[in-house]
Amino acid sequence: MGPMIRKGDRIRAQWLATHLCALAGAQMKFGAHGRELTGTVRHVRGDHPVNPTVVKLYVDPEGDFDGPKTTPYGCTCDHPHVEVDPSWVAEVL
Repeated sequence: MGPMIRKGDRIRAQWLATHLCALAGAQMKFGAHGRELTGTVRHVRGDHPVNPTVVKLYVDPEGDFDGPKTTPYGCTCDHPHVEVDPSWVAEVL
């Protein structure tokens, strides 16, 4: 079990982002590049209010983040967030 993460915490997350590669062969090939993000957790959302099986963090990044951003369903914020899996959190700052 990882660190306890709450709304408003400042975190650093690291993960690998994959993409398809055009290489020879019958099997699909994937490339990957590392992503790192430091930011503030704005939302913690799960698939069930009492016993969630999937939980996602929605983070406002500090500085420039060139990765994909999303607006969570029902969010009334004025800007999109970065969706982060809790297992990607390297540390709570």
